[in-house]
Amino acid sequence: MLTLTEIAHPADKKVERILDAAHKNFAEHGFRRSAVDDICSDAGISKPTFYKVFQTKEELFFATSIYSLEKAFEDFYRELENFDTARDKIGLFFRYLEELPPPSDVYGREYDTNTQLRLNWLIHPLHQELQLFQLELLERFVLEGIAQDEFRAGNPKAIAQTLVMYTGAIHRLRAVNRTKPGLFPEPIHEFVTDLFINGIKNHQPASILLP
Repeated sequence: MLTLTEIAHPADKKVERILDAAHKNFAEHGFRRSAVDDICSDAGISKPTFYKVFQTKEELFFATSIYSLEKAFEDFYRELENFDTARDKIGLFFRYLEELPPPSDVYGREYDTNTQLRLNWLIHPLHQELQLFQLELLERFVLEGIAQDEFRAGNPKAIAQTLVMYTGAIHRLRAVNRTKPGLFPEPIHEFVTDLFINGIKNHQPASILLP
């Protein structure tokens, strides 16, 4: 099985062709109606070659969702350079999770509507790797916020872990809004960012005027 890094930045051109072909098929047809035969044809490889890299179509879908996410987040890394505060960096991260551009948002829709696919994704090793990556990124933002006196001192890893949990909340609220538009405030990322930051920001003590 390929690692997160091998999927996000494939060094093997064969793997890259498979992921590009899979992304095209999943974006056009969704998970259920995409066929391994068509993906192999588009990638210019044989089925035996495909199954040497991916065991199942489901595993390919998980890998392609990560590959697509990394492509979408290329703009995130560029935009990140324009922000100085940890709050803004965390808000930007949440915004990209909620507002993935098409066709990348096809994976979110599939996970939101296919219960078994989502359950299998949540226990898959690639999901664990992705959460660890997000944890390390968000912990860096939290450490910056503490160093810049934006956030009160605390355990940065525990705070980052809570932030990762909030990414799950964004996904769940977004899923509900797909079926019941307007039930939760939109954009969701702004609501979630404000809710979280207000809990960890550094509240400066009020000045005491001496007589």
